[in-house]
Amino acid sequence: MNFTHQYSSAILGILLLFCLNACKKESQNSIDQGLITDYLSNNNLTPTDTTDAGAYVVVEDIGAGSLYPQSYGTVLVDYEGSLLDGHVFDSSYERGEAAQFILCDVLAGFSEGVQTVTKGGKAKIILPSALGYGNIQIGSIPANSVLIFDIHLLELENESIQNYIDSKGFQMSQTDGGTYYEIITPGTGSKPVESNTQISVNYTLELLDGTPIESNIDPENPTILTLSQTIPGWQQTIPQITEGGEIRIIVPAKHAYGDIAIGDIPAYAPLFFTIQLLDL
Repeated sequence: MNFTHQYSSAILGILLLFCLNACKKESQNSIDQGLITDYLSNNNLTPTDTTDAGAYVVVEDIGAGSLYPQSYGTVLVDYEGSLLDGHVFDSSYERGEAAQFILCDVLAGFSEGVQTVTKGGKAKIILPSALGYGNIQIGSIPANSVLIFDIHLLELENESIQNYIDSKGFQMSQTDGGTYYEIITPGTGSKPVESNTQISVNYTLELLDGTPIESNIDPENPTILTLSQTIPGWQQTIPQITEGGEIRIIVPAKHAYGDIAIGDIPAYAPLFFTIQLLDL
């Protein structure tokens, strides 16, 4: 038996299948581009931006805000989703309630489109089928459908956080992950740089509207936990100080509890902590 021949045939078969799938994707992409070009022409629309993912964006109103949404940030948006033939498959207007979500948790092209406007802004976002649901039918959306979203950005988390920082006179920086922090006292001991480091802390927690949530400021009975057991916002910021240090942080919802309500903490809530690192 010629195993080499069988092995070569199998490899050729896989390569052929790969090429066929690639050709199908390229063919569908070409179809989508033609459909989108016709739609733009028929509706006298000129894209103001083409995102990294490949979405077309027509900004109708840039908005009156000072900041643009961040990719990991929470937004409140009214929107209508439709197909090229005008069929509306989803609408916050029809539900009577704006949609709140974290941008990195939704379709990439939609997320990038929302980031082209400020608070109050409006835009039309056009997604080729590959940026939507591809060759899968979802509810009333046929497979290989170009999707159109008309969005109105009502609120954005990072602007609310910045307004809070300004009102308090804080001088905050941001970690690479996006959590805000200000070192009150740097400390003089060791830094908790390992994820399995056990830390002993006192802290207070409140919402940005001032609602107190939790407090442990008793040095005799500190909270003891492993850094890896904390929310991502803590993991990003506590290593900024050493033993004896104190830090204030504002954690975006993405790095706290996201879309889950925890006790008195609402879903999508950014959190304000003051933390004293007592011991490692």
